[in-house]
Amino acid sequence: MFGKKKRHAQIDKDQLELIEYAQGRIRQKKRLRTHVLLFFIGGLFLFLINNICLLYSYSQVTSKFHSTLIEGVSNKLIYLF
Repeated sequence: MFGKKKRHAQIDKDQLELIEYAQGRIRQKKRLRTHVLLFFIGGLFLFLINNICLLYSYSQVTSKFHSTLIEGVSNKLIYLF
């Protein structure tokens, strides 16, 4: 019990081949997960940039519209008085 050496089990070629194949598949899955994560983060970044640009352009259009509207109303008021 105490003095006995442990026997090391030999892995046959079939088992070794299965282990290597499984390790390769794990590496593939990790790369796929990284790819999907980067794709998602990139898409989110582009979505946010697009919305920020749209909001900025919308604010410029509305500010121009409001400024021309105010100018038009003030010109009409001047003509009335």
